[in-house]
Amino acid sequence: MDWEQLKYFEVTARLEHISRAAEVLNISQSTLSRAIARIETRFGVPLFDRAKRGIRLNAFGRALLTRVEQALLELENAEREIQELSQVVDNQISLGFLSSLGVKIVPTLVRAFQKTRPNARFRLLQGGFELLRERIYSGDIDLCLSSPHLTENRLGWQPLWREELVMLLPPGHRLTARAQIRLAEIASDPVAALREGNGLRADLDRFSREASFTPRIAFEGSDLAPLLGLVGAGIGVALVPKSYAESQRIAKYVRISTPACSRVIGISWNEARFSKSLLRAFRSFLVKFRPPGTESLGA
Repeated sequence: MDWEQLKYFEVTARLEHISRAAEVLNISQSTLSRAIARIETRFGVPLFDRAKRGIRLNAFGRALLTRVEQALLELENAEREIQELSQVVDNQISLGFLSSLGVKIVPTLVRAFQKTRPNARFRLLQGGFELLRERIYSGDIDLCLSSPHLTENRLGWQPLWREELVMLLPPGHRLTARAQIRLAEIASDPVAALREGNGLRADLDRFSREASFTPRIAFEGSDLAPLLGLVGAGIGVALVPKSYAESQRIAKYVRISTPACSRVIGISWNEARFSKSLLRAFRSFLVKFRPPGTESLGA
């Protein structure tokens, strides 16, 4: 059994979903299914229980997953240590971040850190919540800026900033003349939202419950760009970070008075993985740094 097969099994076991795992691994579902079948043949037992709506890791699979995670972790640590000893990546930080943070926050903090560490180089990965979670586990990224925080075992978390969420409104909407609105005032409007499992979707659902209504989801996507286009076309409204709303010219945004809508952005890292001093310096920098339009939560 090679490293690739171990990785295929690990991702599938943690997601318990063939199509999502194949998307994260950037392979076809058929390729992934064949790989899992070969692993099961190798051990002579099924590792997943099959059901109509997907798969569930069984007792055999859980036993294997524990060992596979340990093996992959040791291989990743060895690779990082060798790279550092050879000074190949001494000055590089692999940073993952949500798409909504890529407009203002990430460019601002990268430029600011490079003023203090001119030799620092960044490898940046923008993506959704599930993709970032997998990449920080796999070692493809060193640090991850996200909201909400990644709660899995062995991941460290430091809350950094609080960012206001606002409501994007189509041109000519009945509420565009207002400076502020109550969230409940859009209860009858169609909403363009991110898919379930995304942090902003969880925020929308949570704040809507606080406002005592269920949002009328008219569109679900994996990125903010289609949401913006739909709002601009008059198809619905959308809850988005204020920094993102300020960066576009298609739709107007209004602030929300009740409930107070915001999200906490933080940095995650793998506690068990080998960490170089540059990463620790960058984490310390983030705690003290505050991008425009955010409220600092750092010590």
